[in-house]
Amino acid sequence: MTAASRLRSLLGSRRRGSQPPALSVVSDPAQQAREAIGAADWERAKSIIAGDAALAFHLGSDFLPTDPARGLFCRKLAADLAPHRLLYTLPQPWIELECESAAAGKPLPSALGERLAPLPGGGRVPGTMVDPELLGAHIEILRTIDRINLREGNFSATTPRFRTELVYYLLDNRARGPIVEIGIAKGGFSCQFLYLAALTGRTYLAIDIDPGMTAHAKATTARFGLAGHGRMFLGSLQQYIEQNGWFGERCDLVFLDSSHHYSHTLEELRLLHANRPLPHAIALHDFNYRMGKYDMRDDPEKTDPIAVDHACYRFLSDHLPADLAMPTLKRIGAFTGDGAQATPRNPGAVMDDFVDFYGGEGMMILHP
Repeated sequence: MTAASRLRSLLGSRRRGSQPPALSVVSDPAQQAREAIGAADWERAKSIIAGDAALAFHLGSDFLPTDPARGLFCRKLAADLAPHRLLYTLPQPWIELECESAAAGKPLPSALGERLAPLPGGGRVPGTMVDPELLGAHIEILRTIDRINLREGNFSATTPRFRTELVYYLLDNRARGPIVEIGIAKGGFSCQFLYLAALTGRTYLAIDIDPGMTAHAKATTARFGLAGHGRMFLGSLQQYIEQNGWFGERCDLVFLDSSHHYSHTLEELRLLHANRPLPHAIALHDFNYRMGKYDMRDDPEKTDPIAVDHACYRFLSDHLPADLAMPTLKRIGAFTGDGAQATPRNPGAVMDDFVDFYGGEGMMILHP
C-alpha cells in the first residue's frame, strides 16, 4: 500500500467514525491538496498532506512548470518532513559530522549507518532513490552537507535558492547522462552534485585549472565519502576535449562556473555547442554580476569585463550554430535585492561588486 493510499484509508476511516455514511465519501487527498494549494490555503494543504513527503514532492512536480511559487512550497514541505527520518536509512558519515561532539573530535556512533551496504568505491551513499518516500531524508542530507561546508569554509558561492533549483532539476528529470561542473572552487557544490550522481545513477565530472582548488575539492568530497563517485580533471574545458574527446553521452547538466569574464564565457559556450550531442541543460552563475568599474561602452573583447549575461546573449545572437533552434532560457537563483545581493547603489564593501538592477543570479540554457 502506497503512502497516498494509506492516507486515503486513514482519512476515510476517520470520517466514517464521525459523519453519516452519506457524507463519508471524500475526494482523493492529492486532489484536495492540489485545490488547497491553488487557493493558497497553506495550512489546509499541510493538514491534508499530513506527513506524506512523497505526495508533497509529486505535487511540487505538478506545480513547478507553471507556478514556481506553489511548486517550491510543495518542495519545501517535502523537505520539512525530514524530521520523520527515523523511517529512513541515513548514511552514517553525515550523522556523525553533525553531532556536536564531532567538533571536539568525538563522533557519536549511529545504528542507522549499519543498515546501509557500502557501494563500490567505499562510499555509503544510497545507490538509487527506489522509494520516493525517501525524498525528505535525501534533501535533509543535502542540507546537512551545506551546513558542514559552511561551518568549515568550504561553502559554495551560490545561494541556497540557486542550488535548490538545480538539485530539483536533476531530481525532476530522469537520469540520461552525466553531470559536468566547470569551475569547482573548494568543492561545496561538488558535494551535492556527487551525492545526486550516486543517488540517481549518473556520472560526475569536474573540470578546473587550479591544482590547489582541485586538491581542496577532493579533500572536501572525500570527507563525505563521495570521492569514489566521480572524477576530476585538472585543466580547461578546451584541454579536456583535446585530451579526451567529447563527453560521449549527452550531458544532463553542465554547470559553467569558471572565470565569469566575457570573452572566456563566450568561448566556453561556443565549445559546448561545437560538438554533439548537446547538453540537455547548461547552467550559468553570476549572470548579472559586476565587479569594480564596470563599463560595456567599449569593445567587450578588449575590456573583457565580468559579464556572463552579455557573453551569453552575444553567443545566442551571433554564434549559435545555424542548425540549432533557439534554446529555452530560464532564470534561476536569487534576484537583485532578494537576500544579500549587493546592488549598484550599495556595492560590496571589499570588491565594489554588485548585481545589476533587475538582474538574476543565474540562468539555464535548455535544449530540447
